[in-house]
Amino acid sequence: MLWRERLTARIGSDLLDRIAQAEQQGFGTLIPADRDWPAASNELSERAPYVLWTRGRPRP
Repeated sequence: MLWRERLTARIGSDLLDRIAQAEQQGFGTLIPADRDWPAASNELSERAPYVLWTRGRPRP
């Protein structure tokens, strides 16, 4: 998948630490494989995000 190639190129050695810090502050992430990923964002082609930051509780 294209999003994996784009994401792999941007992964830094501190990624896991940065995600843990964000989670401690109440943030979460969505990636294209997640159930709550907004499918309409895929229509942005090469400009489609490869991750979205979230805040708060997901809908049930």
